[in-house]
Order: sequence, then structure tokens, then C-alpha cells
Amino acid sequence: MGLLKVGQPLKWEDALPHLQYVREQGVLQFLATYEALQTLVKPELKWGEEMEIGIFKIVPEKEGKEEGLKEEEEKGGGGGKEGGRRIVLSLRAEEIRLALMKREAEQGDGKEGCTWQPEFGSWMVESTPNRPYGSYAHDLLRVENNMRLRRARLLAVLRPDELCPSVTAFPLMGVGTFTSPPYPPGGPISLSSSIPDACINPHPRFGSLVRNIRMRRGGVVDIHVPLFHDRRTPEFEGGKGGREEGEVVGEEEEEEEEEGGREERREGGRPEVVMDAMAYGMGCCCLQVTFQARDVAESRYMYDQLAVLGPLLLALTAATPILQGRLVDTDVRWATIAGSVDDRTPAERGREGGREGRPDGRMAGGGVRRIRKSRYGPVSCYIYSCAGPRGEEEEEGGRKEGEEEAERTRWRKGMSSSGGSPKGARADAVLNAYNDVEVEVDASMEALLLSRGVDAILSRHIAHLFIRDPLVIFQDALRGEADNDSGSSTDHFETIQSTNWQSVRWKPPPPTQGPLDPRIGWRTELRTMEIQLTDFENAAFTVFVVLLTRIILAFDLHLYIPISKLDENMRRAHARDG
Repeated sequence: MGLLKVGQPLKWEDALPHLQYVREQGVLQFLATYEALQTLVKPELKWGEEMEIGIFKIVPEKEGKEEGLKEEEEKGGGGGKEGGRRIVLSLRAEEIRLALMKREAEQGDGKEGCTWQPEFGSWMVESTPNRPYGSYAHDLLRVENNMRLRRARLLAVLRPDELCPSVTAFPLMGVGTFTSPPYPPGGPISLSSSIPDACINPHPRFGSLVRNIRMRRGGVVDIHVPLFHDRRTPEFEGGKGGREEGEVVGEEEEEEEEEGGREERREGGRPEVVMDAMAYGMGCCCLQVTFQARDVAESRYMYDQLAVLGPLLLALTAATPILQGRLVDTDVRWATIAGSVDDRTPAERGREGGREGRPDGRMAGGGVRRIRKSRYGPVSCYIYSCAGPRGEEEEEGGRKEGEEEAERTRWRKGMSSSGGSPKGARADAVLNAYNDVEVEVDASMEALLLSRGVDAILSRHIAHLFIRDPLVIFQDALRGEADNDSGSSTDHFETIQSTNWQSVRWKPPPPTQGPLDPRIGWRTELRTMEIQLTDFENAAFTVFVVLLTRIILAFDLHLYIPISKLDENMRRAHARDG
């Protein structure tokens, strides 16, 4: 879950004077990494996966109905019931994680093991293998075994009344009393009407993230998902409900509704599940796979191909039919998370006028630049240079001996193919034709990147990331410029990068911790897949993606479609049976 470090994060009002500094230093840190490591080659395939798992508890039906919670319980009913028992969230994930780490240190044999990281929810843990997978067939066989090992070790530290099914979303999140220990909804961090602040992981980053998103956008998050329409849905009785059954609200419609307001649709439109806390989104569990590429060119190439495949894999792994105790008319988590971390101001979302439309020079774009997507969304542009060594010139007749390596060297230095040849220009023009949706960029950051030799396509990608403000700034990171652009630190870059939750993430090499620390290469992370119920299913999807990337590279496949179509595919992936 992004950049985790020890320290005290600044409140939003205290962070405002430092936002521009962090953004500028973040770009300088990226440039230091890029200039130093753009020729880095890691010929051996290494890759890994991570799973997020929620921890639940079985409690007697009457547990949690203490004074002050009875009224809420009577309204909503609470967790899932069976034979006088209910399933609720067990809010002791940090205690469990520390116990797991202790066991790993004491009992680990150094061969096959696990690592455990905090996640957003205080009922969630994130698990990964303790060492990367490699390029051999037996590494594919390791995946399910390691997933089974992680589940066994997690079960070993749970109490008899706890369980850890790998489900994407807890179906009764926000319904009655759904936590153990029980807490009333709300709190000073989220101001939610249905989720207690106790659901937020106690690490200071997470609470700061929730509060700062709320402060930046000017109110609590506002998540809307259409209800499923069947004969027994009371909101649809008597011909009520607006849209046709099975019709999914798309991003374009949402933008129109944001501009015109949603109150009108709530009164006469289609019924929805309405949620007001980050936990509804970031409390969802997923399956992510990260690949180390041979070099920077291959990492950018795989970013583009996986971006096209992301919506398909989201639909194939769809596992979120229930939210807040109601059947919804979508099958995946994506739009729910997008709404839960949407920090755009009203002006950035397209609502103009009044106090909300006045620029604040401390914020990116003054806080009024129109931004089309939430921080959590599909990629906004392709980043591979078609003028590079995998570009279309190769398809037009090949190269003589030595020309390909010379071309690769020129490309890594930020030059276009053949020193700016007409063919190279045509190749980039082809890619730009697929980038058919306008991408918001920070013009000053883009100019800086271009002036330092970063090619135009990659400059646009980085400048697009930096239209966002940093959401969590740690006080000790504001130490001055001395080492921020030296390559020894990437904290400011990661502050922005780790809170741009796109469907695919392009990851530069991190700094090494010492002279003997192995250098990690350029990586690409696929982020769309939802967690599955069994280790077999999770391993099957993981291995499928790994083999698919090898086929793409072996056959030099170009899967490009226009970004507008990719966005449409992401909307279609939300539909039932998408």
C-alpha cells in the first residue's frame, strides 16, 4: 500500500505551503534515477505477486450491542448471521502481522517464506513471497505452494473464532455493528456516517491519507454504485428506478452528473448504494503482479500491453457483487475505490463558481484545473516510444548487424529513432494516434523533463502524474535539496507515484540500501485483478499473466487500442457478467 515510513505526517493545512516543493523535488529525484540508470540491464526475469486478505471474526448474535450501539444495530442488522452468530471484521490485523513477522524471523529457513505488510484496513494484511520468482518452470509451480503457505501461516496465528477468506469486499461493510471490538460509526478522521475510524490502520500514513483527501476535496468522499434491479428490490417497486435493468453508469455519465449535480438524479433517477468513507474502496482486496523488465524500454513496452489487457483481467476476476449489504448492478471494485480516494476539488471535477472555484496557488493547478479522472483509474496514456528498438522500423525491413544495439543506445539517451529520422517521427505519430484522449500535464514539469533529455512520451507521463498534490508529507522528508536530486532518495517521487493508483504502474529502480544490496531493475505492475476465493484460482490468474507477458515479448505483439476505447473497456468491465 504505497510508501510506508516511520514519522509524523503533516496535517493538510500544515502541508499546503510544502506541496510545490515536494512536487518539484519529486521530479528532480526521478530525473536523478533516470539519468543514472537508463542504461541498466537486468537480463534475468524476476517477478512477484501480492495478495491482500481480510480477517473476519465469528461472534454471537448479541455481541456488540452495548449501550450506544443498539440503535445502529436495530437499523442495519449488523454482520452476516447464521445460527445465532454473525461475521464481523476483526480489527487486530496489526497485532496479527507482528506475530507473523516474529514467527518468520524465528522459524524461517531462508528458502520458501513470506513477508507481511500493513494494509489500509485495520482488519487487513498484505502478503508476498519472501524472495522473487524466476524464469524457470518450477517458479510457476512455486506460486500456489507459496500462497498456500501464507494462508496456513496466517491461520496458525488466528484465534479459534477468526477466519481469513480471500474475498474482495466484506459484503456487510457499513451495515449496523460490523466490527470486533464494536465501535460506533464516525470519527474525526473520516467523518463517515457509517464507518468508524477504528477501521483505519493505526499507521500514521493511513489516517493522514483519509483526512487529507477529505480536506483537499472539501468534504467527505462520495461514492455511488447503482443497485441491482430485481423483483424484490423495494426501490424499484411500482416502476420506480429510472434506468433500464442491467444498464451501468459510465464515467462520461458520471462527469455529466457531477457538472449538473447528483441531487436531481437521486430524487428521480436510478437507486444507488451511497458510501462516504475511504474504507469502502481501500478496504477491498486484490491480486497484483509485478515484473522486472530487461531494461527501461521493455518495462515501458510491457506497461502499454498490460494497460490494454487490464480491463479484460478485471472482468475475468470480477468478485464484488455486494456493497453495504446490497446487491449492486456492477461486479467489480474499481469504481468504488476510485470514488473513495477522489481528492479532486469541485472545480477539478467540473463544478465551477462560488468559493470553490477560486484558485489556491499552493495547490497543483491552483486546485481549479479540470482533471478528468480520479487518482485511481485506468492509465491515461501509453508510454512506450514506438521509435525505440521495438518500433515499427524493425517491421519495415529489419536492421543490419549492430544497428539494433546502436538504436537501443540512442533511444536510451532520449533521442528519437535514427537521430530524428522521418520513420522515427512516423512511429511516434502512430502511438500518439492511440493516445487520443487529452492528458492533463503540469507544463513546467514537462518542460523540465524535456530539457534534461527525457523523451516527449515519457515526459508527458511523468508530468501527468505530477498534476496531483502529495497527500502525505512526513516532516523529516522536508530536509532541503542537498540529497533530493542525488539519487540517494526517492521519497518525494514516491509520495506522488504511490498515490497515483492507475491500472498499471511503471516503477523506476529504487535506491539501494548499501554497496552489497542488489540493484532492482525497471518494473511494471499490473493492478486490476480482484482476489479470488481459493489459492488455486489466484495462482492460476497469476501464472496466466506471467505466461502472457512472455508470449507478448517473444512474438513482439502490439496490442494497442485507442485510449478512448481502453476507457470504454474499463467501463464495460464493471457490468454484470462483463
